[in-house]
Amino acid sequence: MDVDGLSQLLDVTVQSLFDAVEVDWVGVFHFGDAQTDAAVGPTAERSAEGAAKPSYSALQPSLDAVRRSGEPVFLDECSGEVRGPGATALFPVTQDGTEGAPPVAAAVLARRGGEAAFSRGEIRAARAILKHMPGATRGYSSGEYAYLESLFANASEAMVFLDLENRVLRINDEFTRLFGYTIEEIEGTHIDDLVASKATMREARDISRSVESGERVSRESVRVRKDGSEVNVSILGGPVFDRGETVGIFGIYRDITDQKRMMAALRKSEQRYREIFEQAPVGIFQTHSDGRALSVNRTFARMLGYESADDLMQVIGRSARAIYADPLTRDRFLSLIVQRGAVQNFSYEAVRRDGSRVYFSETSRISEWRSQSDFTIDGFVADVTELRAAQREVEEKERRLRGIFNAARDVALVLAESHTGEEAFRITEFSAGAERILGYRHDEVMGESLLELHPSDERDSMREKLRFVTDEKETVNEELQMMRRDGSGVSLLFTANPVFDWYGRVSGIVEVAVDITERKRAEWAIEESLREKEVLLQEIHHRVKNNMQIISSILSLETSHLSDPAIGDALQISQNRIRSMSLIHEKLYQSADLARVDLAEYVTDLAEELKSMSSDSAEFDLELDLEPILTNVDFAIPFGLIVNELCTNAFKHARTDGSVTRVKLQLGVGSEGTVLTVSDNGVGFPAEEHMDGRDSLGMELVRSLVSQIRGTIEYFSNNGAVWRVVVPPSA
Repeated sequence: MDVDGLSQLLDVTVQSLFDAVEVDWVGVFHFGDAQTDAAVGPTAERSAEGAAKPSYSALQPSLDAVRRSGEPVFLDECSGEVRGPGATALFPVTQDGTEGAPPVAAAVLARRGGEAAFSRGEIRAARAILKHMPGATRGYSSGEYAYLESLFANASEAMVFLDLENRVLRINDEFTRLFGYTIEEIEGTHIDDLVASKATMREARDISRSVESGERVSRESVRVRKDGSEVNVSILGGPVFDRGETVGIFGIYRDITDQKRMMAALRKSEQRYREIFEQAPVGIFQTHSDGRALSVNRTFARMLGYESADDLMQVIGRSARAIYADPLTRDRFLSLIVQRGAVQNFSYEAVRRDGSRVYFSETSRISEWRSQSDFTIDGFVADVTELRAAQREVEEKERRLRGIFNAARDVALVLAESHTGEEAFRITEFSAGAERILGYRHDEVMGESLLELHPSDERDSMREKLRFVTDEKETVNEELQMMRRDGSGVSLLFTANPVFDWYGRVSGIVEVAVDITERKRAEWAIEESLREKEVLLQEIHHRVKNNMQIISSILSLETSHLSDPAIGDALQISQNRIRSMSLIHEKLYQSADLARVDLAEYVTDLAEELKSMSSDSAEFDLELDLEPILTNVDFAIPFGLIVNELCTNAFKHARTDGSVTRVKLQLGVGSEGTVLTVSDNGVGFPAEEHMDGRDSLGMELVRSLVSQIRGTIEYFSNNGAVWRVVVPPSA
């Protein structure tokens, strides 16, 4: 194609491109001289009508702005104000088409009447055409065609010129980059055979036929690169005219793969949003300030008893007030959200489809503000009916517990747990009973440390007890002293229990204390009386022992004046018996326990004393094996007399000439009961002798005493005489 052919083709192509973006007038204003180059192609014919051509003077401020900034300016032609993409667009034009050079003119595109703004695609196409273009006049010079050639070669869209049979004549660099073909590879080839796949061939043929018939086509589709890969493209195609006659076809392809990917991601995101919107566990809605419901999700509809969001929208589409139990609720809500811009946990009662009531908690915000009476509200709604019922139940239980707490006549306190030393154990509840007993008013002690109500010398101990409750999570029961408001003390028996939070941690202590002041006074009186009685009883035992000692002394004096040894021996035996009983009273008044006697200790002292009273005590060997047994006086006296008689008998009858007499006493508790064994190494009992046949006073006394303590006695010989007394446990 020669230069003239190229010029003609470029000329009509520029005209066609401007027709494609639907401008009514295009021209170039040169800065400073009000010169306007003629319009291009068919736009020149339309501009002749005078409907869209702007004047230089009207554009003067905008032209100055383009010259200063080197950036496009978009005007709203009706008002003359800059409003974004408008009905008139001014693009900077440089002298040589050099990128970044100061502009020398402005290319102007105008649309008839200024009624509609340029689309983004139209502006992009216009900028691509006007880039590097110093003029837009008809009748190009060779230099101007060089600029047009540069425009064609460097355009950001893939461009192709076709003959009337859709065979390739020219392509630009972007076409080569997008599809991978050079002009040498595809010149003269049908465009559909190059870039249409089998799947899109029919569509491509339809587009080609439409363009061949003179139509302008714009659509999105998929085309194939040289390497077989597919690419999403937007296609702009149309005829090229010269003086009203179709001389060729142009095609512009723009790679929209990223755009498609973004749109797919957007659709996926919208789908996810829709799924979240519909499946959310809370109600979601959008309403207008005039009360109209704009959208609701299925959850919100079901919360109100409707099967679907559409069913609910039919009811509240005109006014959302229909769901409020109290019509004034909506007015209160609007007042709050206008003041704050958002509301949280706004509670109200709503009416379900079947007329039943439900409680909602709503969190909303103004998502779009246009005016005081024109704004959009987005919000979330949760059904808190069960929560509200549970809360009311908790409040009722709390009210009852507080009533019980305050009705208690005893001291009842609730303490807050802390770990800050003296700040710990602050009083948070103080019962009416505590006010009555301690004399403090509720407001006087709230927030104060409980330790301040205890005597100063007991505070450390009390702190340790309370710390034990919180650390070990155990209950503590103690007697303590607290101080009344008037400074007097009061004795209390308190129980402290830990209080746990939802996580099982100790959050405080509940302390209940009973006033035991009067009981303590009674205990003190009883203890004092008991001490007095103990002293009196000790005195009685002492006097009984003394009286028996006097009797024994009298018998001893009487014995010393007797000439008959038999009578003297009888009186000596009586003295021993009196001494055994006296020893019991001596042990009791010397003991801290006036009611019980240790038999082991008593028998030891008694046996040693009986041995010492024997005339030949040096010839006796006394062996004791005694288990400590505590018993009362009623048992100890007859038991002691039994020991006295059996030991006396052993010391008297167990003697053997020329040897040491050994007497052994054993005392213990077994399965049979209490067992006393007295044995010696004497000659034992004659084979024919029976105790029942003995008529001595001692034996009669032993039988009587054993019967008195409900025991049994047996005797036998075993390397000497053996006496065995058994007292069963029930005796």
